[in-house]
Amino acid sequence: MLTNTLNIVEDVRFMDATDAVAVALCHHYQHKTAALKKDNAPKVKAKNSNSWASFIAMNPDRISRIK
Repeated sequence: MLTNTLNIVEDVRFMDATDAVAVALCHHYQHKTAALKKDNAPKVKAKNSNSWASFIAMNPDRISRIK
């Protein structure tokens, strides 16, 4: 993937470095895709949607009661 994307020559002496670059590139692509999805998402936001109370109200099936 890196040889085609970045137009580099593969060298076994630098496999760890190319692995790190591949991880960074995948992270970049994933972040870019997530940003595109976020931009296309509806802009509706519930009042106090970032509170625990709203999470519990919207997800009652995800709450377990410890007895």
